[in-house]
Amino acid sequence: MLAVADRVAQLNAAYARAIDDDRLEQWPALFTDPCLYKITSADNYRRGLPAGLVYADSRGMLDGAQPSGDHQYKGQNEEQLSRSAHRHA
Repeated sequence: MLAVADRVAQLNAAYARAIDDDRLEQWPALFTDPCLYKITSADNYRRGLPAGLVYADSRGMLDGAQPSGDHQYKGQNEEQLSRSAHRHA
């Protein structure tokens, strides 16, 4: 059985590969549900402000799922996540 550190390293590698290979549809599966994923500006972080650019607390939110089935929103959300993840990697 793999040690916890090895399992974490494998998870981090799978996370990076999914983003680098533009397989964003597979990326949410790397999170537990519920989860917490936030991207906050450096300025807000320094000032102790919790408002973020991206906030997701479930896999459905990471998928960009909307009750209305708005697929245009989903595509925009995935593109924003991809750009943000690449900037912070």
